[in-house]
Amino acid sequence: MQREREATEAVAAGGRMPRLTDYLRHGARTIGVEQQVTALWALMDDAPGIALHLPVLRGALRHGAIAIRLLNDLRGHHRERTEGKADALAIGLSAPEAYDRAEAAVEACRRALAPLTATAYVPAVALERVILWHSRMYHRFDPVRPGRAADAFRLPRKEPKADMEQEADMEQEVLDAIASGREYEPTKLAELFDRLEPVDATLLTGTWKGDGFEFTSENAVLLAQMRWYGKRFVDAGHVEPLLRLDEDGQVFSYEERGLATLHEVVFRGKPSAAMVYDQLPVIDHFRRITDDVLLCVMDKKGDPADFYFHLTRVP
Repeated sequence: MQREREATEAVAAGGRMPRLTDYLRHGARTIGVEQQVTALWALMDDAPGIALHLPVLRGALRHGAIAIRLLNDLRGHHRERTEGKADALAIGLSAPEAYDRAEAAVEACRRALAPLTATAYVPAVALERVILWHSRMYHRFDPVRPGRAADAFRLPRKEPKADMEQEADMEQEVLDAIASGREYEPTKLAELFDRLEPVDATLLTGTWKGDGFEFTSENAVLLAQMRWYGKRFVDAGHVEPLLRLDEDGQVFSYEERGLATLHEVVFRGKPSAAMVYDQLPVIDHFRRITDDVLLCVMDKKGDPADFYFHLTRVP
């Protein structure tokens, strides 16, 4: 809620509205669905494989939370407009556009969960039911004035936009490839990379496990030979880019080639957090698939081929 208040105060003082992507990213957190579902998952700590499935679950949760934020904005727009508050419609979406985005986000959530819900996996089923319950709630009554029909929200149903469906499908394909460890076509990775949202440096703090999408290039072979594990982001000025596994399987930071720092770098037209090596002519660029899974590309001076890899947050 703090960011919404700050945005409202800035607009009231004559400032600019926040960018829609920033608003939805933070608004998805403050709508409360993520906290509700995370609390449910905490009660299911005996569910088999929940740590393994967490990247998929959290990615689906983010889609669902964005949908609920948009539906909330549609339902409460008139009230919030009179109060001078920022929401998705005030930022620039029309009501039909917000509806389409919400509908597509719900479908993306359910599509991501489908392999798990098909097996009645309880954490996935719980998430799907929470998202559907909230969606139906906003269709049927005004949460500010319970019992009042939400006639203003009854818009013509439209099919989700083809490009949004394609992006959601590609994201799921990449998540499946990461989970299974199989290779994935570089041209498709490049297309998805250019579609994905940039990454804020604050998202990166912590340890991440990495791997490539192919295993025969010079870069892939080098990482395999050094038993590369991943990266650790302490803060913007201290990054351990080459975490390795020793003979006993323990993780350690290999620092003979130096450490790294984080900077905002414009790459392929988007400013995003990027990792710059201290002693190597290499920059790693990041894009967000979910808060816990990143699609990354190594930009190595003198190497014409981009090397795509992925990072998954270590709980």
